[in-house]
Amino acid sequence: MKLLSVFALLVATAWAPAASAATAAAVAPQMTAHVVLDTTVTGTGQPIVLPTGDARVVGLLVEIPPGYAPGYHKHPYPRYAYVLAGHLDMQDI
Repeated sequence: MKLLSVFALLVATAWAPAASAATAAAVAPQMTAHVVLDTTVTGTGQPIVLPTGDARVVGLLVEIPPGYAPGYHKHPYPRYAYVLAGHLDMQDI
């Protein structure tokens, strides 16, 4: 399984070959996510502030199984991913 730790405002996604329609309905792999950090302050307690205002940082540990295919989609905010195993394909447009 592919594991990745995402330290951003939300989770990144993976692109993988999709299963056939008949098989996908029967055994559709599912992605799981566990929050490991959700904060608006630094480690010393100071507020996290960007030039445009306050910020919130959410860190997730995400498990993306082989065959999971979320389809094309966009996120309205920046994301960062650190891949622990496997690979992650994404497009920056």
